[in-house]
Amino acid sequence: STAPGVPCGDVTGAGGAKTAVVAHGKVDCAAATKLLTDYFAKLTPAEANDADGPGPIVLDEWTCGSGADDPVTACSTEDGRQVEGTRG
Repeated sequence: STAPGVPCGDVTGAGGAKTAVVAHGKVDCAAATKLLTDYFAKLTPAEANDADGPGPIVLDEWTCGSGADDPVTACSTEDGRQVEGTRG
């Protein structure tokens, strides 16, 4: 089971949507919020509106993306760290 994550406040997501950030594992909130901010900055409107969902987009050691019509953006690393952003 996944340990409960640490809420890290909100960032502005695709289309200006408020997105709540949650960090899992050895990730501090500053890194988690920067990661999602960078992801949404890198996401093009075409990618954001892709029928299969945006991503995956690689940001250094992280890979981020989400499914079609999924309000959750999931980012992960190979060593098990995770950051989630949920459109609110």
